[in-house]
Amino acid sequence: MDTDIVVTTVYDPTAALEEAAQRWARLLHAPFVARGRTSLKAIMETHGTSLVLVGAQEGPVVYTPGGRYFFHLSMAELRIKNLRNGKHDHMITAMKLKKGMSVLDCTLGLTTDAIVASFDLGKDGLLVGLEHSPIIA
Repeated sequence: MDTDIVVTTVYDPTAALEEAAQRWARLLHAPFVARGRTSLKAIMETHGTSLVLVGAQEGPVVYTPGGRYFFHLSMAELRIKNLRNGKHDHMITAMKLKKGMSVLDCTLGLTTDAIVASFDLGKDGLLVGLEHSPIIA
């Protein structure tokens, strides 16, 4: 899985964070670059890439020409709050999901729908997600 990306960390990473970033680099078959005090722009220029995965305390952040990508609950938090308050969710309604069912999400992306479905399926349900992009995955 060759990718046009390099992996680094934030400035002054903990040992655990640096180890995690090195694991992500191996998983992506991408070079790991020790950050030191080097800017992301300089790392991109040196390695001829426009994608950098940065290991940060809150999780990995991917810097791209289109912006930063990182995990966050997004609208999943509000949708789950609505479900807890007895309101309906359009996706849950359309899929006719019930506790204990199984779901295969073939376009996992940033996981918003999967998180909501998983909440609705409950502890006895099963959700499996597939993501084509190794960087997003």
